[in-house]
Amino acid sequence: MNIDILTDVLTANNNTTDISKVGYFDFIKLTIESVEKLEGKKGAEKQLIVISVVEDFIKDNESLLATQLRELINSNIIAHIIDAIVFSTKTTININKPPKKVYRCLFC
Repeated sequence: MNIDILTDVLTANNNTTDISKVGYFDFIKLTIESVEKLEGKKGAEKQLIVISVVEDFIKDNESLLATQLRELINSNIIAHIIDAIVFSTKTTININKPPKKVYRCLFC
C-alpha cells in the first residue's frame, strides 16, 4: 500500500516539476492528498499512513528533501505539520483580516 501511495505522489509530482525541486511541505501535502483517497480509514490511521509513506521515501534516499523529512520525523514535528495542513483545509482561516477595533472609555 505504501509503495502505491509513494508511486502516486512521485508520478503526480513529476507531471509538474522535478522531485528535487519540491519542498518538504509540498511533499507532505501531496502525500496527504494521496492518502485521502483511501476509503475506510479514519484521521489517526491516515496520519500514521502518511508518516509511514514518508519514512519509506527517506529510507533509501539521500536527497535534500529526504534529509529535511528525516529531521521532521526525528523531532516528531511531522505529526503537527500534518494536523495543521488538515485543519487548514477543513476551516476558513483569514490571515489578512484586520484586528477588531475595541473602543474603551478612559474615565470609566
